[in-house]
Amino acid sequence: MQHWVWDGDELLADDGSVIAHVSDSVLHVDGQRVPLERGRTRFELTSTDGSMRLRQQGLTVTILHADCEGRTYVLARRNPWRKRRDISTATGVVAEIRPQLSGKVEVRRDVALPLLDAVFLTWGCVLVDAPQRETRI
Repeated sequence: MQHWVWDGDELLADDGSVIAHVSDSVLHVDGQRVPLERGRTRFELTSTDGSMRLRQQGLTVTILHADCEGRTYVLARRNPWRKRRDISTATGVVAEIRPQLSGKVEVRRDVALPLLDAVFLTWGCVLVDAPQRETRI
């Protein structure tokens, strides 16, 4: 398992190197640019070309479903009252997501999960489970 941390809009490896980042609704990873769109009423994150999609299907965001170029995933909270999530395929858990009180989001990824899928799915978890807060003074 690899250990990463989303800190703001940057995904960092254990050694502090940047794996990916998001700017102006564009995901940058491994030399690729993936423009993203968000849903308006329910949680949905899609690439503008439609090849990657993450969305809620029920009334809550407890369970999310994703399709990344034909690979399907379920992103389920371990407990409906907590924000810790597992990303699973038909063969089992491929990543664990742990939002922290600091606003950072820890990721433990199995190397079997493709890099682009992992970055897209974990960014979706950041958006739904660890929204940015603005402090007003």
